[in-house]
Amino acid sequence: MAVLFELDGHIATITINRPEAMNAIDRQTAGELAEAWERVRTDPGIWVAILTGAGDRAFCAGADLKDPPQIEQLEETPGGVRTRIPFDLKGIDVWKPIIAAVNGHAIGSGMEMLSGTDIRIAAEHATFALFEVKYGSLPFGGSVARLVRQIPYCHAMRLLLTGERIDAQEALRIGLVNEIVPAERLLPRARETAELLCQYQPAVVQGIKEAAVRGLSVGLAEAYVIESLYAERVSNIVRSQTPPQSAP
Repeated sequence: MAVLFELDGHIATITINRPEAMNAIDRQTAGELAEAWERVRTDPGIWVAILTGAGDRAFCAGADLKDPPQIEQLEETPGGVRTRIPFDLKGIDVWKPIIAAVNGHAIGSGMEMLSGTDIRIAAEHATFALFEVKYGSLPFGGSVARLVRQIPYCHAMRLLLTGERIDAQEALRIGLVNEIVPAERLLPRARETAELLCQYQPAVVQGIKEAAVRGLSVGLAEAYVIESLYAERVSNIVRSQTPPQSAP
């Protein structure tokens, strides 16, 4: 299997399992990642997902040039419509929180996937880069659209326009990752974070993420409306799941 999927309680751990190729994405890996994200999206028993890579060299070193997936790789649906395979979290709505455990190089497609995650923990030796500009390509797996919304504009544009590689300390400084830990603490720390999120009601956590993401694409006034609508929706769900109090 190019992608390992482990479910422990309400936490799914997705591991890109090609350490011999620095976890580069080929066609098989792209398809298995897309299946994993669909499972996370649709399984009500999954509340949080952790994404990482096998080994200690790379989170994901980009596309496998021997068998590259087209980032806009398409497949036929039963209705005959060609749709995008969202292996890099572009074009799929996953409202469960996704934690990235960056265990090494996050390059190209690795950075594209990283920008689709919510909480990012990096090993001390992790590095980050979008090399596409150097090879006459545009990183269109989500980074152009997402990075400028996630970190200060000038830092996003430096990564996009120069192809410069940055280390974990610089990634932390510009807000690309949340924290840095020793390599041996990476997965335990990601697991601790996932377990913390699982202490809260999933409807609340997922509602917060969905309202926040949807609010990014509108003005502030409309974002306030979205926030209020989701607050009401979540409150109704929570009330419906709360057992009635017995009379004294």
